[in-house]
Amino acid sequence: MGRLVVIANQKGGVGKTTTAVNLAIALASPNRRILVIDLDPQGNATSGLVPGDELGGLKSSGKTIYEALVGEIPLADAIRPVRESVFLAPSGPDLVGAEIELATMKGREGRLREILKPIRHDYAFVLIDTPPSLGLLTLNALVAADSVMVPMQCEYYALEGLSALLGTIKRVRTALNAVRKARGEKELDAMEFLKLVKGKMKVLKIDESFMNRSVNEGFSGGEKKRNEILQMAILDPKLCVLDETDSGLDIDALRVVANGVNALRSPDRAMVVITHYQRLLNYIVPDYVHVMVAGRIVRSGRRELALELEERGYDWAREEAAEPVLR
Repeated sequence: MGRLVVIANQKGGVGKTTTAVNLAIALASPNRRILVIDLDPQGNATSGLVPGDELGGLKSSGKTIYEALVGEIPLADAIRPVRESVFLAPSGPDLVGAEIELATMKGREGRLREILKPIRHDYAFVLIDTPPSLGLLTLNALVAADSVMVPMQCEYYALEGLSALLGTIKRVRTALNAVRKARGEKELDAMEFLKLVKGKMKVLKIDESFMNRSVNEGFSGGEKKRNEILQMAILDPKLCVLDETDSGLDIDALRVVANGVNALRSPDRAMVVITHYQRLLNYIVPDYVHVMVAGRIVRSGRRELALELEERGYDWAREEAAEPVLR
């Protein structure tokens, strides 16, 4: 059976297609057949391997990887020779909508793996060029893969970003699985974890493009806080303590974070929000409010106390507690 290698990176412009095309040609020989599958809707691997005067007819032929994925044709019918011992399952214009159609299919994450089974033994290597995202097309490739190649720019910050990203994913997944194990629940593998993350992002109204950015790529203070809220949602704790989560945020970032907190509120989860600014209470309506001075609670109340704090500030609470004001 041929070895299946996925070439993936959620960042665009790093050389995935160049790697796929050149590696296919380099590996090919009379006794070694190579199959390239172009899973990227942009179709650059297809245009790199197919002569320009044939591209139009090929893409409108109804025999592309799209038709094979959605079950209209066998994968073998979409494959065509493009060089000596190099074969291609081309991208097509409809591939951009494949994720929508795959979303309704049973076993959608393993669709590519299933259609590959009848033909994998015909090739020494199957190389899959993927889009610059972590959507269903890339997920299908990863499920089918024997190994993954991650092309990246040869510079310090690209390596640092990759290391940090992989480290964050590993830490959050490890923490989540520890919680699930303690609850007697099944631990999640990488594919199940990715599916869970996307579900939580949808609840928090975070665009999936958030996952495709390098960790060093212009994250604002609000986005960093939103990432913390996302991690909290993934871990699904029974008690959440948010210590000065509004510190250093402008009003728009504060609203984003507050919306995330509100989305996670439920009767089964307690949240303790610690803040120095009553402005946060404009966006997170509390069930109970406690005012602390010098390390002890001096006033408690319901949401009316929060409104009073918004109107009068905190000095009156300090005065009532007969505590000196720290300057």
